[in-house]
Amino acid sequence: MESPIKVITPYLTDEAVNYLNDCNIQLAHNNFIKDTIYSSYGDEENIIIFPTKVMKERYKRDLAFYMGDLLRRVNLDLLPSDYDIRCQYSDVLPLLLEYIFLRDTGKGEEFSSRHLHDLNLNAKHYVKMFERFDKYKDILNKDSFLRNTLVYLVPLSSMDATLQIGDDIANDKVALRELINDLFENVDNNREIVMKERNIDT
Repeated sequence: MESPIKVITPYLTDEAVNYLNDCNIQLAHNNFIKDTIYSSYGDEENIIIFPTKVMKERYKRDLAFYMGDLLRRVNLDLLPSDYDIRCQYSDVLPLLLEYIFLRDTGKGEEFSSRHLHDLNLNAKHYVKMFERFDKYKDILNKDSFLRNTLVYLVPLSSMDATLQIGDDIANDKVALRELINDLFENVDNNREIVMKERNIDT
């Protein structure tokens, strides 16, 4: 299977490619972890840690996702306001690069299965959290509940939007490249605008 960088690069502008090169992504391994770990926003190094020393084929999708995650950090979405949930599509760029990588390497059917499984688990956790909040809403912090809700909402909205993109413009490389660039630049710090311009809503 080809490397994620080689597959993804044709969909990126020169500015995005240069940014990723400047990120100096470090690859590492840790035999004591079960899942891939990504460095967080603000960390000194951009590092992705795999559970094994050998780069298995299944980890390459994680690298594609991480490339998108680094690109989305350039201009972060603003936090929600009373009128919109501006950050609900924060994960679209990482998910979209992962989707493109799997699709272009003949493994597109693998994209949905893992994420839908995770969303199913999230839904069960959220229901319990909501029930607890509803029961004790007079003493619990509403802002804290809303922030926790975003933990569940962002993956759901972003996955839904990514699937809609796949249905609408998956075979149009020019349109995909333009969308990825708009998500990367995120000039309004609100990727909800980028989605609405393409009639994508969740």
